[in-house]
Order: sequence, then structure tokens, then C-alpha cells
Amino acid sequence: PPGYFSFMLARNEVPYYVQNGIWADGIVSNDKFAWCKLDSLVIIDYDLNNNMARTPFQRMSFRNRENPNERLKLESVAMYGAEPGQDSLQYIMKYNDWGPAAPGYVSDLTDHWGFANNKPLKKDPHYGGYQWYGENMLTSRSPDETATRIDILRELLYPTGGKVAFEYEPNRYGKYMLNNNRGFPVPGEGIAGGLRIKRITQDDGAGNLQSREFFYVNGYSPEVSPGMLNSSGVLDGKPGFSNYNYTINQNGFYLSVYSSNAIVPVSANSGAF
Repeated sequence: PPGYFSFMLARNEVPYYVQNGIWADGIVSNDKFAWCKLDSLVIIDYDLNNNMARTPFQRMSFRNRENPNERLKLESVAMYGAEPGQDSLQYIMKYNDWGPAAPGYVSDLTDHWGFANNKPLKKDPHYGGYQWYGENMLTSRSPDETATRIDILRELLYPTGGKVAFEYEPNRYGKYMLNNNRGFPVPGEGIAGGLRIKRITQDDGAGNLQSREFFYVNGYSPEVSPGMLNSSGVLDGKPGFSNYNYTINQNGFYLSVYSSNAIVPVSANSGAF
């Protein structure tokens, strides 16, 4: 190859797109999503001096649960040696598995930060769009601890027989930044989107456990309950929505204007769900 990397610059160069009709006769069909997954990975020792690949020294295969009625899940990773057919070391993943009950991809069941909250936005029964009345948008898109845990990684099983378990808690904050004054954070407690690690427990498979717990508080002391201390988290900014939702009736045609997204961005990146 001319270089270490090669790029596919058009959709008709991607076999998956062609096979699934996403590219047809040179016309891109934008009404379809391209769901792709990684099945295997080969790590090759590359000779940069001579611009050529050497013998592979690591192979990995990924086993996914492929059910059209639920989200794709990585169930295990198998690691092999340089040659095909060699025995593998398998790492197995366990999840807080909701199966088909989990919200679908690109659904509107998300909080301000893009993480699942399983709360449908209320639709205007007459003109479509979203309502302000019935339930405030700040409530409709508030984080939900149970929903945020949907399909989260719970355990990782090692090929040696041991495992590691993860416990989570919501992201909490004790201060937040004002949207009109970015100088200093002001006091104010709340829950933001997403999860953080609360406890990691290692099990070697022979009855030996080792646990680490994490506290996100100010002034931690073993003599004081962490629940009595202020959170050390600082929220970058609270969401804000346009306080209007109007409908225009002109000669039998209706125009309803509304946005379900905050007009004040809550972060520079979207959520994970």
C-alpha cells in the first residue's frame, strides 16, 4: 500500500453499504442507518523503515449478541496468538441487561446530556411537535438513575477464572457554573447525566476478594459519613430551554415552533445512549 493507512472516501467503497442498499446507482439513500460492528482485529508488527507489514502477533475476535429486537451487545472478546486455530483467552462481559425493553437507538428517551431516562417527550396531539404544557421540559429531560443504568457493564470475567464487578452511582454535583457569569461556581446540589464508578470488586476465583470504593466529596474523612459531606462535582452549566411554543394558523396551514434541545448547551459532547 502507498502508506500505513488507507481511507474509504465514498460510501460505494464500503461493502456493507452496497450490500444493504444504502448506496444504489451512485445515489445515497439517506433514509437508512448503517449499523456496523467489529468482528475481528489483527495486530501486525509493521516495519516502518521498509514500509511493509510483518507477521501478525495478536488476533482478536468479538462475539456479539445480534438480536434485531434489542441493542447490539459485545458478549466476549477472544484473544489468540499469531496463528489461526490456537487456543484463545476469552473475556466475557455481563450487563445490567434490559434486552428488548431497552429504548431503541436514536430515541428521544434521553436526558439533557443524552443519557437514557426512559421519559417520552409529550407530543402535541393536534399539530405534532412537543408540548410545554402537561409537563415542563426541564422535568421531561431530567436524569433518571434507573434508566441511566440500562445495559451498563456489570461484570468482566477473566479467562483465568477471576472476575471484576462494577457498581455505579449517578454523577452528582455540589456547585454549578452560571450561564451568564463563568467566573466562579456557585453552591447548588443536583444530579447530572451519566454514571460514575462507586465500587470495583476483584475476585480471583479462589475466594479472595479485593474491593475499592470511591467517594466524590469534599473533606473526606474515615470518621465522617460521605453522605454528610458536600459533593466535589462542579456542573459546567444548567440546561435552559426557550420559553415559548407557538402555533400559527394561516389559511388552514399550521406552523408549530419548538425545540426539545436546550438552547444553553450543557456540555461540549453528547451523551452515550
